[in-house]
Amino acid sequence: MTVPAVRRDSTTKEDGTESQSECQRLPYPKSVFFIVVTEFCERFSYYGMRAVLTIYMRNVLDFSDNLSTTIYHVFLLLCYGLPVFGGILADSFIGKYKTIVYLSSIYALGNIVLTAASTKPLHLPVVALSLLGLAFMAIGTGGIKPCVVALGGEQFILPNQEKTLKQFFSVFLFAVSVGNMVATLITPVLRRDVSCFGDDTCYPLAFGVPGGLMIVAISVFIGGKCLYTIKTPEDNIMLRVVKCATYAITEKWKRKGEFAKKSHWLDYASNRYDEQLIGDSKGLFRVLVYYLPVPMFFALYEQLGSRWTLQATRMDGYIGRGFMIKPDQMQVANAILLFIFIPVFETVVYPVFHMCNLLKRPLQKMGVGGVLAALAFLSAAIVETKIESTYSVLHTNGESYLNFINTISCPVNILEEGQTTSLKNLNSHDLDLYEHLMVPANQNLIAQASPHNSLTLELEIGLNNSCVHSGKDTVMKSWKGQVHLLPFGGLQSIVISEFNGSIILDMLTSPEETGKSKEGNAKLRLLLSHFSPVSESSQTFSEDISMVIKLVNKAGREYPFQLNSTNHEASSLLSNIGSTRTSEFEPNS
Repeated sequence: MTVPAVRRDSTTKEDGTESQSECQRLPYPKSVFFIVVTEFCERFSYYGMRAVLTIYMRNVLDFSDNLSTTIYHVFLLLCYGLPVFGGILADSFIGKYKTIVYLSSIYALGNIVLTAASTKPLHLPVVALSLLGLAFMAIGTGGIKPCVVALGGEQFILPNQEKTLKQFFSVFLFAVSVGNMVATLITPVLRRDVSCFGDDTCYPLAFGVPGGLMIVAISVFIGGKCLYTIKTPEDNIMLRVVKCATYAITEKWKRKGEFAKKSHWLDYASNRYDEQLIGDSKGLFRVLVYYLPVPMFFALYEQLGSRWTLQATRMDGYIGRGFMIKPDQMQVANAILLFIFIPVFETVVYPVFHMCNLLKRPLQKMGVGGVLAALAFLSAAIVETKIESTYSVLHTNGESYLNFINTISCPVNILEEGQTTSLKNLNSHDLDLYEHLMVPANQNLIAQASPHNSLTLELEIGLNNSCVHSGKDTVMKSWKGQVHLLPFGGLQSIVISEFNGSIILDMLTSPEETGKSKEGNAKLRLLLSHFSPVSESSQTFSEDISMVIKLVNKAGREYPFQLNSTNHEASSLLSNIGSTRTSEFEPNS
């Protein structure tokens, strides 16, 4: 991996000490400004696209939660794994400047391809181009990641500018964090609050703005070329360490029968590699042992953009009455908490623990951080169990369910004709109990339908005895007939109502949506059931009805419904429902 190389061209006096006046005369490198701006724009592009990526794959590409999570983490694996090859390319072949320019161009191309894929009017192969765009972006961001900060370090002369170099690293990290925070705040707003091309969302804008910032990053970086200190490629230090370690292992295997053994296994490479490289490699491998838990931590940490974001889509994002956090904005908590907690820990928390002789070593701090990370996932698991309790209990893949909606002010009984029963009340504690169903007044009841070798049920629906013997004028003719189930299963609604002293049924001809909203919104269904018989004998219904209902939430957003009822005929008082519409509403609407 590329290591920031710095110039050591300071002048010295005759006694060997450095010239203090020379140290003071060295100006701050103007090229650093271009590098910092480039990093800010690139990080904005990366984190802005990444913020909405999981929801885009699930909602637009129609991937499952598991597949969206898998692709998201494969993308991250490439983004954080390819820097190894980017560093080798820069150090050993074409140099840092050319590596950044070439791979940034591939990066910008990926932004353009992803934006084009999400633009519906272009009618492009969405899935294929989206994945191709992600591949280009992973190559680009992974390749330039080790080069930008290293090129910035090369603009300084050590030891004269050691202090300013430290300031540069702080400013560089600040640009990364600000780019992350601003992008994660803005792009979800562009995705959700802007409508384009007939959709309630605007993914082309959410991807296009980060893509535009990437083009700006390339332009700014190339604009500062005349100011950069550019060094010619040399041997890559990572390759040298790998070669040294490989040679040492090979030599140790060849000499395993010798009596004299080396004090360290890397010492077997002393006949080919210099002592400084061997010594530095020993220190590196000692440190790597302590970093073994780090991949596991980041495997959990990066769930923030996948599983935690998907979890947030199933939650109410409102804080108080008017402020709402969008699911993909939740990721901004990382950058915000960094800005808050880093100074708090450095000035308050750690000094207090040091006074108590606690958390003095970095490993101790890492251990406590790991425990806190585990507790964070435990809390997320507890929240998920609460959310799952609101999920639909129906498994509608190939199974049939009937949702009886009783609009009569009396309970009704649902009886099956014949010797066998196939309706099971899902609210019954006895899973094997098949019995007649009672739907309470003005309520609904869901039953699982399991007819034997048929998609037809013979039912009789009449008033419950508690209503018949109540002394009220509730004499009502029962309904008898066949109910035809949907051929591919699903939840089918049946509206039970009264007309001219008889019980009548309305059936929805399409299955109900049983899943939660992908955007975390509430759902509202409006049913238009229209009866206006010309004559009781023909049971022909006339009079078309068309109505538009407009609902407005507290934020002023309108949700129009248009319901239409057309002429139709029904037999045995069984009719198709006039119209049904389901729409989603933002929470707290």
